[in-house]
Amino acid sequence: MGWLGQRFDGINVVLPMLLFVIGFTDSLHLVVAIRNSRRSGATPREAALSAVGGLGRACFLTSLTTAIGFGSLSLSCLTSIHRFGVYAAIGAMLLYAAVITVVPLLTLCPWFRSIVSPLDPLYSRVPLMLTSAVRPILRRSLLVSLIGIASVIFIGWSGRDVPFDMHWSEALPTSGETVKALRHLDDAMGGSVLALVLVEWPEGLTYKNDEVIHFLGEVHGVLDA
Repeated sequence: MGWLGQRFDGINVVLPMLLFVIGFTDSLHLVVAIRNSRRSGATPREAALSAVGGLGRACFLTSLTTAIGFGSLSLSCLTSIHRFGVYAAIGAMLLYAAVITVVPLLTLCPWFRSIVSPLDPLYSRVPLMLTSAVRPILRRSLLVSLIGIASVIFIGWSGRDVPFDMHWSEALPTSGETVKALRHLDDAMGGSVLALVLVEWPEGLTYKNDEVIHFLGEVHGVLDA
């Protein structure tokens, strides 16, 4: 964002921590896969290649769906929400590229070659529990996929008329006086979201300068129109 000249505001300031959490999940999947391969006797290189080959596509799909979800916010008419969605989507894909390259490379470093899975009975039972839970889904993978695709199409069709907008009153209690006043302004004036116009001029000029006064007059005329 800094390279593109974008500033952090009250909304996108949470992006670094949010994206860190998203990237950590993919990293954890890769590390667990590498540890399992090392426990089976694979070399660090073999373990890294096995993890990337087995989880690379799955992690890509999760990153892609996350990016699509964030990218949908770019349809908002509010600039701050639009900017948040765009950079969150970009960040999700950059995280995938970082994780899928950095984690396997760290496995090849001498300091990490001793990574193995702990010989804990609980650790060996957890994969069996997870496998038994998802086995019915895996047996009907085509049916589950078709149901998921049909559900997405239906939800998208049913929400086709929902406007891409955000109301500031969503975080306020509906019975409060503030919400009632905002609704009254919406009905009477066609909207209650304030607009801010910032006019700056070069150093050395003051607000009494004729050029500045003329420009302020033009801005005032635009707002009146």
